[in-house]
Amino acid sequence: MDGGTNRLYEIRTKNETAQLQLPDLITGDFDSIEPSVKEHYADQGVKIVSTPDQDATDFTKAVLEFSRGQDAGEYPKASAGVETPKRVLNFGCTTNLEILQVDVILVIAESSGRYDQFFANINTLVKLPQEVKIFLISRESISWILRAGCSHKLEFDLEYVNLRPHCGLIPFAGRATLTTKGLRWNLDNTDCFFGGMVSTSNEVAASTVEVTANADLLWTMQNNSLA
Repeated sequence: MDGGTNRLYEIRTKNETAQLQLPDLITGDFDSIEPSVKEHYADQGVKIVSTPDQDATDFTKAVLEFSRGQDAGEYPKASAGVETPKRVLNFGCTTNLEILQVDVILVIAESSGRYDQFFANINTLVKLPQEVKIFLISRESISWILRAGCSHKLEFDLEYVNLRPHCGLIPFAGRATLTTKGLRWNLDNTDCFFGGMVSTSNEVAASTVEVTANADLLWTMQNNSLA
C-alpha cells in the first residue's frame, strides 16, 4: 500500500537474494510512494490503482480493491475445496463494496510512532465482518480483534510461552467484563474500561489462553519471531 511500496522496493534492491515476488496490486492515494518506485513497478506489469478517497485509509481501501479483484477473478479466493461464504463489506465511506472471500488476511504494518495511524488500522480491523480473520503484524507485536460473546481459545507453542511474551487486552469499544485463563495475571469477571482497569503488560503463561468477554476487545501480544 502506497508508502509501504517504498519499503518493499528497498528490501528487494538491497537484498538481491531475497525471494520476494512482485506484488499483485499497489494501491492508495499515492501521497507517500516515490514516483520512481511507482514507475518501476508499473514497468514490471504490477497493477496500480489510485484510490484518492480521503474518507478511508489506504489499509481500508486496499481491502476493498482486493475484494474487487476477487470479484473480477484477478485474485484467488478461499482455499480450494473450502466453502467460504461471501461477506458484505460496508466501511461507511464512499468506496464500499460487496464481496470478500478469504481464509485469513495478514497485514504487515508499522505505525512509525504515529498513534493516529495505529488507531486507524485498528478501526479497519473493527469494520471488517466478524467472520474475517485478520491479523495486524508489526516488528514488535501481533494484534487482532476478539469478538464479544465468544469463548476464545488461543494456542501457543511452549517455546513461545517460555519467552514470557507480553500481551494486553484492550477494551476499545467501552466497558467490557473479562475472564481469562493462562495469563500471568488472570481476570475473573473483571470490569475493564478506559479510566479504570485495563490489562496491559500482562504475560502469556500457558500454551492455551482462554478469553471470554461481553464486548469486543483488541488482543495484542509480543512478536518475538521478528524482534
